[in-house]
Amino acid sequence: MDNGYPMGAEFDPNAPYNQEVNEPKTINVVIDLCISKSVPIEVTDYTVDEDGNPDFYSCDLYDAVSNQIYLPTELSETITKSLDSVKDLKEFKHYNKNALIDGSDWDIDDYTITVE
Repeated sequence: MDNGYPMGAEFDPNAPYNQEVNEPKTINVVIDLCISKSVPIEVTDYTVDEDGNPDFYSCDLYDAVSNQIYLPTELSETITKSLDSVKDLKEFKHYNKNALIDGSDWDIDDYTITVE
């Protein structure tokens, strides 16, 4: 050993102590996230076929979901607004129960990240 290095390794560019470490740089990335969740909703705009079976294909599902379910993109605003007005955690949970439930248990179906 010479100068604390293994013999012949002092100037070896592959040795970990000779490799340069880049300084961290901040970059913008685009996160493309496809998520899904099965949820129950109530609809009234269905039709009934001649056998008496309900047909839900004509329902305005977008309207029903937007009026009944907090989507992940709405959660931050909803919870932030209530944080400004609640006094304690119990009250916060009470007022945000549906938002907290709706915001959980989403499945990530596809996930990509690209440099912007």
